[in-house]
Amino acid sequence: MNRRKIFSIVGGSVLAATLVMNPFTFNQDEKEQSKVSASTFARDLYVSSNSDFGQLMADINSGKHHQMKGAKEKIANGKLKIKFQKGKPSADSLEGFEDLVFDVEEVRNDKALQQTLNRALKNGAKVYLVGGVTTPEYADLLGLDKMSIVKKDENGVASTFRFDLDDKEMEKIKGPRKKNPNSEDNPDDLVYDVVGFTLDGNEHNQLVISKISSYDADSNKIEPTKDFILNEVLQSTSEKVEVEEAEYVAAKTPKIFGALSPLSAKADSTSVKSNPARVFGKAYYSGTEVGYTATSWILYKSSADDDPKFDYFSLKDATEMQGHGWYVPKLWTNHDIPFDRDFIDDWAPYDDADGSYSVTFGWPWNISVTANMSTDPKIDAQGSTTYDYARWVVTDSNMDGDVFRPGTSWRSAQGYRYARLDMYEKVHLQHHEVIP
Repeated sequence: MNRRKIFSIVGGSVLAATLVMNPFTFNQDEKEQSKVSASTFARDLYVSSNSDFGQLMADINSGKHHQMKGAKEKIANGKLKIKFQKGKPSADSLEGFEDLVFDVEEVRNDKALQQTLNRALKNGAKVYLVGGVTTPEYADLLGLDKMSIVKKDENGVASTFRFDLDDKEMEKIKGPRKKNPNSEDNPDDLVYDVVGFTLDGNEHNQLVISKISSYDADSNKIEPTKDFILNEVLQSTSEKVEVEEAEYVAAKTPKIFGALSPLSAKADSTSVKSNPARVFGKAYYSGTEVGYTATSWILYKSSADDDPKFDYFSLKDATEMQGHGWYVPKLWTNHDIPFDRDFIDDWAPYDDADGSYSVTFGWPWNISVTANMSTDPKIDAQGSTTYDYARWVVTDSNMDGDVFRPGTSWRSAQGYRYARLDMYEKVHLQHHEVIP
């Protein structure tokens, strides 16, 4: 009789843990703005490393990494060029590269390199620091006064999100953190394997964050290899090329009475809408990527001015779950309002047994959205107005390819400049293997 062997791993541990929402406009100084556009329909990638990536490139070219098919094609046709460089770079040697990859330890120990990368950022490059870095440390190492992106809701209302403020800075602004006995805070969860950022606000995925969970063939957790980390960067740069090409085709497409011509409809329909930020959790098993989560969000700020004491916010979170041949039976999502001067008002969905639910918040937001998860999972919702958090556990036999969209509303005391919500996502992957 055959029996099933089950491996269980965690992929996507803590995706957007230090998300800070700033409801006010951030005007970047002219001297700090990007001077060079990175839109070239190709990417030149500079990788500073003493590691040998020969095996990774061989695996990509052979098709071993199925998720790297797009990068393989772009490398072959010259739309993705990679230069591997060992040793300390000069400022001149970095010119002309849209993407720069450096190990964070190398940058920590070199003040001159920090200044060089700061200049590269101001000239429009996207700089990736890899190997274990928080977003506040990234901003500090690269000399950024503010590390922020701007996102718009469906009505075109923009909010600025900052990622450079650590808890000590926030406590000076917002007061102490709540003493939540159910808190799941873990400082290690704020350390990411990849953080990529550019000052160019028109860049697809202006901010890229990735957390990697890696396991060996015996299901023992191991440190992610340099190959896995570079794999993340290559996927990001490859996607950028695809977005640029699709947007260019759409912009140049002739229109008939305001509609796309039939010949161009296919090209336009495959266009990927440019997104300011994507936060990834990746899972590797025995050297192969087996699944991921991708999280994005939309923030709403109420325009109502009836309450002179508080500003009102609502955040909708969307987490896509993918298993490359693996099942996705469980997702954990947390929304925490961590500081004393912010208070949760509501969260949605509540408990649900069939995956069809609504996210509805009344005054002052007037938001109501009906959502459906095609896999019809069970949703277990928990929340507390005493400790100001909302949590969901979503379970089904397999949610591969599905998207969970919860929402949380809260109020923030006026006069303290920032509202804050911490988002945590974690997914469980399960592999079924028949053994004779």
